[in-house]
Amino acid sequence: QEAKNLTFDSSGQHLLFLARPEGPDSQNAWRAIVDGRETPGQYALVEDLQVSDSGWHWAFVGAPSNDKHNNYSSMRVVLDGKAGRSYRHINRLLLSSDGTRHTYSAMREASGDGTNNWLRVVNGKEYESDSDAEAKFSVNGKHFAAVLKKTAAAPVVLVDETIHPAGDLFAGGQAIAAGPTGGLAVRTKSDDNIVRVIVNGKEGRPLGRAD
Repeated sequence: QEAKNLTFDSSGQHLLFLARPEGPDSQNAWRAIVDGRETPGQYALVEDLQVSDSGWHWAFVGAPSNDKHNNYSSMRVVLDGKAGRSYRHINRLLLSSDGTRHTYSAMREASGDGTNNWLRVVNGKEYESDSDAEAKFSVNGKHFAAVLKKTAAAPVVLVDETIHPAGDLFAGGQAIAAGPTGGLAVRTKSDDNIVRVIVNGKEGRPLGRAD
């Protein structure tokens, strides 16, 4: 049996990993093992296994085992053994520390009309997004922020469930910061280059002009 992605919860009491049996027919038979128990479902591709601090919640990205050509054109996030919606591609999966929230970037099937195909998915809710840009949960998992649009002409930041159409993230800087008590701040600048910090969805006073 082949195994990978061994992962403990923060207490060290729960062990999770991905495994598949030996043999010529086992290539598309990856599954998650939680505390020694096999979970439902088999997958041709599995990656990004994550576990909550308590060990009671876990998630990974998987491609269905019926993908016989192994082109992985249909991918899903599997949360606590339940597979979510299918997308053409999924990456940057994040599970909050308490396991109650998860997010990832997803690509829809090509539309053929030039329409942007990237989405930011938060607990199953889809938001239009430019690309698979940065996202982060606060330390306690209660707050969330993500970049939806990175372009300078129309930058957009999502904080919890509020969309802020103001914020050109500073290249190379810590645009999203999580505090130890659950506060979450996003450093932005407006069209006139005035720097502000959005904390838990509320825009703070101007801090000065960006260089």
